[in-house]
Amino acid sequence: MVMSVTSLLFASMLAAATFVDKWTLDPVSWSQDGSAIVAHKTSFAFPAGAERARRVGVSARVVPQSCDNNGWATLGIAVHDNEANFWHLALVKSADDKGGWRRYELAEMLDQQWSSQRTVKCREVRVFRDWEFGKAYDLAMELSPEGVRGKITVADTGEIVFRCEYVFGDSKSVRQGRPAAHSTGKLCGRIDSFRFDVEDKVHDAPRQTVPYEPVGVDTGIKGEATGFFHFEHVNGRDWAIDPLGRGVVLIGVDHVHPWGMFCESLQYSPYGRHVKENYPSVEAWSDETIARLKTWGFTMLGAGCDTKLLSHRGLVHTVFLDMGNRLAYSGDGDWAICEGRHAPGTAFPNVFHPGFEMSCEWVAAKSCAPNREDPWVVGYFIDNELRWWGSGDLAEGMFDAVTKKPDTHSAKKALVKFLDGRPVTAELKVEFLRLVAERYFRTTSEAIRRHDPNHMVLGCRFAGCGVNEVVWREAAKYCDLVTFNCYPWADIDRNVVFDKGEPIATRFRSLHEMVGKPMLITEWSFPALDTGRPCLHGAGQRFHTQAERVRASELFAKTMLALPFIVGYDYFMWVDEPAQGMNHNFPEDSNYGLVQENGVPYEGITRMFTILHRDAAKWRMAGLPEERPYVAPPAISEKERFLARAKGDGGKVSFLREGDFWTLSNDAGIRLSGRVGASQMVEELSRDGVSYGRYGAMVMTSAPKWLRTSRLVDVSFERIGPCGVVALTADGAHEQIRFRVVHRLALAPGCRYVLAEIVSLTNTGASPISAANLFMCPIPIERHPDTTKHPPNLWKDFRKAHWILADGRTYGVFSHDESAASFRLWIDDGGIVHPDIMFKLESPAVVLSPGETYVPRRTMSAILTLDTTLLQTLNDKERIK
Repeated sequence: MVMSVTSLLFASMLAAATFVDKWTLDPVSWSQDGSAIVAHKTSFAFPAGAERARRVGVSARVVPQSCDNNGWATLGIAVHDNEANFWHLALVKSADDKGGWRRYELAEMLDQQWSSQRTVKCREVRVFRDWEFGKAYDLAMELSPEGVRGKITVADTGEIVFRCEYVFGDSKSVRQGRPAAHSTGKLCGRIDSFRFDVEDKVHDAPRQTVPYEPVGVDTGIKGEATGFFHFEHVNGRDWAIDPLGRGVVLIGVDHVHPWGMFCESLQYSPYGRHVKENYPSVEAWSDETIARLKTWGFTMLGAGCDTKLLSHRGLVHTVFLDMGNRLAYSGDGDWAICEGRHAPGTAFPNVFHPGFEMSCEWVAAKSCAPNREDPWVVGYFIDNELRWWGSGDLAEGMFDAVTKKPDTHSAKKALVKFLDGRPVTAELKVEFLRLVAERYFRTTSEAIRRHDPNHMVLGCRFAGCGVNEVVWREAAKYCDLVTFNCYPWADIDRNVVFDKGEPIATRFRSLHEMVGKPMLITEWSFPALDTGRPCLHGAGQRFHTQAERVRASELFAKTMLALPFIVGYDYFMWVDEPAQGMNHNFPEDSNYGLVQENGVPYEGITRMFTILHRDAAKWRMAGLPEERPYVAPPAISEKERFLARAKGDGGKVSFLREGDFWTLSNDAGIRLSGRVGASQMVEELSRDGVSYGRYGAMVMTSAPKWLRTSRLVDVSFERIGPCGVVALTADGAHEQIRFRVVHRLALAPGCRYVLAEIVSLTNTGASPISAANLFMCPIPIERHPDTTKHPPNLWKDFRKAHWILADGRTYGVFSHDESAASFRLWIDDGGIVHPDIMFKLESPAVVLSPGETYVPRRTMSAILTLDTTLLQTLNDKERIK
């Protein structure tokens, strides 16, 4: 029978309670100060030696100190069965939009839902007054088979401010657990005088291991049957050997789960809504999903999958640990060398932090130890796409990033100790990077293997091949294989896949020779534009149609299977991203999925995988796909295209100059105007009397520095056929550099667009200029705060971009020219406009002596469009009206 809540509450249970001075905790979320602990973030902390029991008494003194969060937050004590099932007695701060009140609760988390008010009978609950920051409160709670009760008093007066009691009866509820401290929502505070007592202890039953069954097709490869996955070199190939000793091709899919990708603008997940409305349960969804994946020949669940729903059902799986990223995203700058910016490739942990090893140990104990005997687990991904390049340079960027830290930062202290007074050299910077990599891979892999010696360490999923070789070598030293994400360029005409302009097979062979370990591709995909997804954001080469997407995917898959050191790949991913993008920090909106948001599979790519994976063993032993001869298309510049389309007589293009003022116009309502002495080459581009923007020029030196022209010094006019052309000469200066550029702008009769051409760059100063790239700069007026982008990396595409003006009109640019390198129109966080239409030079840099002029060997030309749609610009056979 449950006692009523009185001033003698817990007297019997806590009379012989154990005082706690040692803790098992996450050092990111808690710090220890003697026997006390201080909460910083959401997490549980457990007293050392505490066991699970059916009768648990817990008490502690809690001092709330601050809350850097406008949402809900709690701080208190708990009886914890697992992360999804526990009771806690806590101080509560409500969300600011709910009033931000500060009260108390005795509440139950049951199957990941706060449920005590719905399932358990409340015998008594009384709240006497709100809590205050800086004041100490004594919390005590007791769990028994009959119920749970809690009391909170003011520490210095003993005044009761809250008491509550629940009776279980026949309700489903949490009825066992171990004592813990608990914090959520960044309600920071100190917990000390922690005591607990347990009776009727519950000894964990041995975890039931699901017997392993063979996955995938029979490859005929035989290795050692160790009971767990490992790698062997058999018949000239690296193979994943399963627990039964069979060779398996690891063919996975990332992010297989029923909730899909949440869309911030919609405030729901389209795929998640589909699953909820069309399946009687998530178990029904998982039954269908597993059957589909097996039919399509996949053998593995990759990163980001719901393994609770999907594992042990015919597909092996991996475990993602997030050991480093979570530190860099903690919000505490000392835990990061590069703090996470809500996007892959932005974060890197501080491996020199005194708590780094303890943090890795915490993650491994929590996530690896439970999998120790599971034969279905292939191994552990440590992280995903860390920023190994630091401030940007593959060799020196990590050193430079740490250099910028304050002297009190633990990584900066480690750097000073590393240098030991030695002068900084390029070699020392690389050696420091090697030290960072060694510390990262050694610490993480040792923590994993301490808690699970049976499963493989699967690397950290590098962001492509762009990592310095010392990092690759350290990864190979400590990991069982090297993993990386790859978004290459598939030339489906030549039947060859490239990475950074080099055949991918050649590039990957070089990497393998360096690391000497098996390799696994952990992300790859080719979106297409015919699904209603904009495909503006996210990695990967784009194709126009699903048919092209299927050809590229098949080519890449066969290429990877043919490489003897590649043991498999993970396709990215299960379902498409929302067409509206996910959120403002991570706006991906691309067609990566095997299935659509309505759950319907993409027939072409799933049929291709079904056939390909059925013969995966054959393709593993086959050679690379045969390259087809390349027939180069005729090289036609944008200038030549423009002149070929120009029609009518020259009288329909007019040029007028009065003193320093000039205008160029045509009969289609396009007008360019400017003034000698003005800061821009063209002060106004207008259509039908409505202004769209200005036009200027810029030079990028190899330093790099971006140098804008500052004064138009001359304008001249000529006719080329029916077209009118102005040559605009502008000067610029920066420190010792003086330069002059000449651009031409042309109008044709009846056309609502403008041809722009870069003519020359001259060094007008006394110092040499090392030029790397030349720029056109279309500058919008009354710009909208957002800009739009054309899908990047589009097969058989030309460069395009446009501004959105305040009233919805567009001011854009496009070019077919080979020298057109990168078109990026963007606005930085400070509101500065960046009209970066870049053209590459013939070599990495052109050095001009004083008085020397550079004239491009290839035409550098582009079309400026004023409120012309993309559909119109894509049509090269008709004049744009």
